[in-house]
Amino acid sequence: MSQYKNKLVDEYRGLSSYLTHIPELENILEKEKVLGVIYVDGRHLSSIENRYGTAYFDEVMQKVSHALLDMRGHTIRKKDLITLTEVQGYSFLIFLSEGRKESGRDVLLKEDVEFACDRVQKHLQQNLFLELYNYLHGLPRIAVGYSLALHNPMVAKTRTILHMIDEAKNISKLHHSQNELRRRGRLQKILLEENVKTLYQPIVDIKNQNIFAFEALARGPKNSEIEAPIILFTLAEEIGLLYDLDRLCRKRAIINAKGKPAGKKLFVNTLPNLIFDPEFGARAFVDFLQEHNIPINDVVFEITERNAVEQFGKFKEALKYYIDAGIDIAIDDVGAGYSSLEALVEIHPKYVKIDQSIIRGIHGSEIKRQMLKALIMLSKSIDAKIVAEGVENKEDLSVLIDYQIDYAQGYYFAKPAPPFPNVTVFS
Repeated sequence: MSQYKNKLVDEYRGLSSYLTHIPELENILEKEKVLGVIYVDGRHLSSIENRYGTAYFDEVMQKVSHALLDMRGHTIRKKDLITLTEVQGYSFLIFLSEGRKESGRDVLLKEDVEFACDRVQKHLQQNLFLELYNYLHGLPRIAVGYSLALHNPMVAKTRTILHMIDEAKNISKLHHSQNELRRRGRLQKILLEENVKTLYQPIVDIKNQNIFAFEALARGPKNSEIEAPIILFTLAEEIGLLYDLDRLCRKRAIINAKGKPAGKKLFVNTLPNLIFDPEFGARAFVDFLQEHNIPINDVVFEITERNAVEQFGKFKEALKYYIDAGIDIAIDDVGAGYSSLEALVEIHPKYVKIDQSIIRGIHGSEIKRQMLKALIMLSKSIDAKIVAEGVENKEDLSVLIDYQIDYAQGYYFAKPAPPFPNVTVFS
């Protein structure tokens, strides 16, 4: 029996299968006359194992386990039992038995379990979304459901518990569909209310040791699971509102930049396809800038490679109207992929922004320094200025100084902040 039980314990995740707790759960059901369960469905995370292998998947599932265990004492009761549905599986169970004092009752009721379920969902969103996104490259879909069972002496207690778990699993599927609709409605509301925040991060002139420009960066509603831009834009892309969101972020970047110091450039992120947007015509955009007292020569379109440019001929033709109006072009994330290098060669931008993956830790990597040298040569061949992104320490900055890089951006100088951060550039 002990050998069988050991097979039901996942030591790596610090949890065991609920099957090892059946006698305990039966006793609780008989004593309390009621038992609740929250089902946390992590099956969507199985794609991590297919993409990166078992070691990475186990590491992710351990983090999910720890996030659940950390809820004890605030999101759920310390005595609430947390288990796996099965060893090395994808899903978790949280069993609740005691009444919630906050409801003023001694007996556990359905609304108590439902309330706890909502709190668990929120806790996982706030603590895991960003980290899981880095593995999934998409929105994490951890569905959460719940159920409540009453003790019926006519029915086997184990069967009652199994039925309760099945019901919670089915409700998790329903909750997932409801959450998708809720997210869509929430994003539509954000667009209608223009509820995005704009932060500005300085871009520093390395040679002159002063602020050359500011990049406008969008954020979702504060303290929400979609506050981080990567989550916000991924959600918009998945539900077909990416261009609407990008249009709004660009609009707010201009409106909120009224306090921009005179003569400083303003880098505004723009998806490539929006160059063809009829509401984004060059004449209309120039009028919009004038309305908000932003000189046309101060604006730099930062072309992001979230969606690669597919038709370079047509794109350059459409882009010419903006360049003729006085707007400069920057290519973002150069060095992060083939598409950005192709855009750099085809478009001949005024500024080339080197991706942070090359800049971070460059002082300790000969390979990264060689990559930077190659990008410097390519940028010089098209007469483009270089902006190094992701500068976080003095050692990396020293390499950029030695290589005579034009501009730099990163936490070493200042984090993104409401307009406009006053920073001491070099300490």
